[in-house]
Amino acid sequence: MKLNLGSHNKTIGEDWINVDGLELPNVDLICDFNIVPFKYKENRSIGLENNLPINYIKFNDNSIDEIQMVEVLEHISFRNTEKVLKELYRIIKPNCKIHIQVPDCGKMMEYYVNKQICECVPHKSIQGNTEGDFKADKNCWNCKGKGMINPLRWLYSFTGAQKHKFDQHLMIFTKENLKEILQKVGFKKIEFKEHIYKLKVNCYKKLNENKII
Repeated sequence: MKLNLGSHNKTIGEDWINVDGLELPNVDLICDFNIVPFKYKENRSIGLENNLPINYIKFNDNSIDEIQMVEVLEHISFRNTEKVLKELYRIIKPNCKIHIQVPDCGKMMEYYVNKQICECVPHKSIQGNTEGDFKADKNCWNCKGKGMINPLRWLYSFTGAQKHKFDQHLMIFTKENLKEILQKVGFKKIEFKEHIYKLKVNCYKKLNENKII
């Protein structure tokens, strides 16, 4: 079983189960990630029988083959961050991967100190994907080509886009504090991938990690 946690209405593959707090198209299971342990119910809005009783089911220990949680953890209160990561640790199988992506607020602070926030940097990738071209204009009068992040993208990293009532950030992450929390939860193998404004990390529960600290 592979879980796409916080899927919204997007599908990443037929072998993934989409889990979200909202009853949206393509969402298979409804789950409030603020409540630990995670309990889910089937999404009745996508064709399931409405006259059947609603049963919430707890995910079993060591039952999930892979987890993806992209742009979700920052929307959960900082008071619950460690609890949620412990829950991910509980349900993932040993040697299986959890992929987490959150805004890199550490880099945002560096960009602020180094005066690298500039309008000439594209808000969205020129290439149309998150690995695309965010280069500053070398002829920009303001940053003189040294800009690294657009002001709106910089703001979103701390606040969220706030396009709806759930689209707010309740926790900020740096590479250091995210790694520290993951280690505290019990993960030993933690791999970060470099990105201009995101923290992308894969973490694994090894076979000998049989206890949550």
